[in-house]
Amino acid sequence: MATQCIHGKFAVDQVPIYIELRDLVQDANTLSLLDYICQEFSDRGVSGETVKTLLQEGKLLILLDGWDEISPLRRFSLFNKLRWFCNRYAKNRYVITCRTGVELYRFGGFTEVELADWTLTQISHFARKYFVALAGVNWERGLAKATEFGVQLEYPENRTIQDMAKTPLLLSFICHVFQSQARFPRQQARFYQEGLDILLQKWDHSKGVERDSPEQPLALVNRLKLLEHLGSVTLTQQQYCLSQSQVEHYIGDYLRTIPDYQEVDPVGLQIQSQGVLKAIECHHGVLVERSRRVYSFANLSLQQYFTAREFTTKTNQNPDAIAELVTHLTEQSWREVFLFTVTLLRHPEQLIQAMKQGVDQLLIPDLRLGQFVNWIDHQSESSPLSYKSAAVRAFDFVLALILDQALAQTLDSYRLEQPLQAPPLQQLPSCLSLPQKLDVEFILPEALAFKVADYLPPTSLPLPLYRSLILNATLNYSLAFNLALNPEHLGQLVRSLNTLLHPMFECQSNLEMLNQWWFNHRHSWIRRVGFLMGQHDQGEHDWQFSSNQTRSLWDYYDANQLLVDCLTIADDLDTQVQQNIQEELFVYRE
Repeated sequence: MATQCIHGKFAVDQVPIYIELRDLVQDANTLSLLDYICQEFSDRGVSGETVKTLLQEGKLLILLDGWDEISPLRRFSLFNKLRWFCNRYAKNRYVITCRTGVELYRFGGFTEVELADWTLTQISHFARKYFVALAGVNWERGLAKATEFGVQLEYPENRTIQDMAKTPLLLSFICHVFQSQARFPRQQARFYQEGLDILLQKWDHSKGVERDSPEQPLALVNRLKLLEHLGSVTLTQQQYCLSQSQVEHYIGDYLRTIPDYQEVDPVGLQIQSQGVLKAIECHHGVLVERSRRVYSFANLSLQQYFTAREFTTKTNQNPDAIAELVTHLTEQSWREVFLFTVTLLRHPEQLIQAMKQGVDQLLIPDLRLGQFVNWIDHQSESSPLSYKSAAVRAFDFVLALILDQALAQTLDSYRLEQPLQAPPLQQLPSCLSLPQKLDVEFILPEALAFKVADYLPPTSLPLPLYRSLILNATLNYSLAFNLALNPEHLGQLVRSLNTLLHPMFECQSNLEMLNQWWFNHRHSWIRRVGFLMGQHDQGEHDWQFSSNQTRSLWDYYDANQLLVDCLTIADDLDTQVQQNIQEELFVYRE
């Protein structure tokens, strides 16, 4: 704001003065705010009388920074001085900043605003200026690094770093790491740990700020353990927003485990819990009051990270804690917890082995699911793709599942004239993600490569026509990748469909002719397509899983993908263990 004011883009008729409130407090015994401002101007050759004239005429923009850095013991006295000064020189413009959660004592006449998280656009602007500035005269190199920074930041695996980058202080740290390595670290838990260390400790230490007061005696190490406990218990119960009383209850439960608090009476414990909550909210920004008396972690990644720290501590003390963690294997909100934990553990082999057992057990409740995985294993042996077996099985598994969902949606003659909800064929590009992690050379031959846009018809077509084209593409994929229970039957259906679609193909380049053909022949054509679908639906075709079975198979696939991601980032994992697990992926053992 001061810079914008100097450049004539904000408060153009005023002169900015920036004051760090903690510096003012240090001299509070000898200097009033007026004396402090006069001294600042005097050091730059401006007389005290001139300053008083500027104040009386409302020509100053007074920026008071770091209200949260003032000790609570001194805050009330300073509040009275600031309130008097603002009222005495009310024509001037004042801005007071503090961290979210610190009571502002409701300064009269002020409007409260809160900084939003930075957007990707703002992050990109900051990064561009950062890397160009460091590059000096070689600004093109800095611009190239900024571009690469933005590209990598949007990778799905860097989502937690993207969450951190929304805070400017942590963004500068992230840029510093990227400047030296030209990439983000593979083990993001370590990266996250260092970022939180900056947020919780180093920033205040570098500025000489002491936030704690005698009323909040909980040591930082205990605050970290408390956050671990709070993250674990709330994520386990799928609690993301909590009332203040709930948070204080969890804090009280933790305080009872600390010897200094075990003898405190219930009322005293509640008061202590309130003080600890306010200290964490004000000093670190890890917990945020989203609305009145409703709290959450600043972001989900923080909650997941502290949960991982809690399980890491438990596992080091009691190996049975791993079994508790594995129960969350299929929960999407716990994905990052596994990735953080496998990085934080000194010896991750036990967790990796337990995850593999947990993945295999997902199929046990339903024999048909195991049969499907066995069938995929058998089909992959005759696959035209010559890559690592696990990569081929992963590809065949997800492709067969997508095609089965597409068949289930299109082979329903009773809904022939109803629109398809998000045709599963749109998911086809995702078939390559996991296979490429298992085999970096995994590339589909051009003859088998699929371009979804080439096969998905425009939704503006009449609904039966659109459904028929989706079905035709699905059947062609099934035959091309040898993923049909009865290829001969499917081949016959493809030929029959092509015969029915032939008139449409002849008219496809002329929309007016197509619409005329549809108007003249739609009734008989719909009947023929409906009969064909119904005839196929009564015969033997692909698996046709129920919605629950489909969900279970997707859970199985996602769990395998999580296991592979953990294998990728785990440190000091025995090579033979890693190889054995990969060879058993997508293989069903009864």
